[in-house]
Amino acid sequence: MDALHDIGRPAPGSGMGHVADTLLHLGPRRSMLLATGLAVLLSLALTLSAHVLVGSLPGLTILLIAALGPLLAVPMCFAPFVRLLQTLEGMRLELARLAQIDETTHAYNRRFFLQMAQREFDRARRYHHPLSVLHIEIESFAAIVSHHGHEGSDAVLRRMAGIALGGTRTLDVVARFENGRFALLLPETDQASAALVASRLVQELHKAPVAYARGEVSVKARTQAASIEPGDEALDSLLKRADLAGHGA
Repeated sequence: MDALHDIGRPAPGSGMGHVADTLLHLGPRRSMLLATGLAVLLSLALTLSAHVLVGSLPGLTILLIAALGPLLAVPMCFAPFVRLLQTLEGMRLELARLAQIDETTHAYNRRFFLQMAQREFDRARRYHHPLSVLHIEIESFAAIVSHHGHEGSDAVLRRMAGIALGGTRTLDVVARFENGRFALLLPETDQASAALVASRLVQELHKAPVAYARGEVSVKARTQAASIEPGDEALDSLLKRADLAGHGA
């Protein structure tokens, strides 16, 4: 999936945000060379300006000191700063990833699904491409939770997510929508093809009971596929036909 959402990034237009982005883009070595070069030029410019103001020109020794000072000081001060930026960027990306992932199944979550669905819906309408949404619901999920506890129900959810993730393409989005509901976003897929995907995934789920530490759970699921139609003006129309509109997170 294409990009992680910006979490913890300085606001657009922020000077520090632009500086941090530039340094991260350049990499540690080039960033340090750039900062050192700028510091040397600034030091030389200030030295020359100070001597011009008092009506004299600096000697070679003074110019060497002005140039060597930043060459020694900047790498010592700048390297920890770049490492800190890299650490913070790694944390930001990890937080962004976690904000998009369902903790139990490691599929995407409802929020990310809806964001991607809106993007693909707009693209499909603009370019008249097919787009389908697939709803898979584990039947009697509340009863599974009641009889097998969260250990058994989580095993069922992970099995369903694993089958869906393993049986779809990299451009598809597999998300746990809520409870025992899963939603699949299938770009460039018409309704007939989406129905075939649904049938294949459900058959795989029905092949064998789901095993967990205290036993097994027999699982069945129902599906509902819907595809974009010429009259669809909003994503909600497509989601309603897939029985996905109006459900909570």
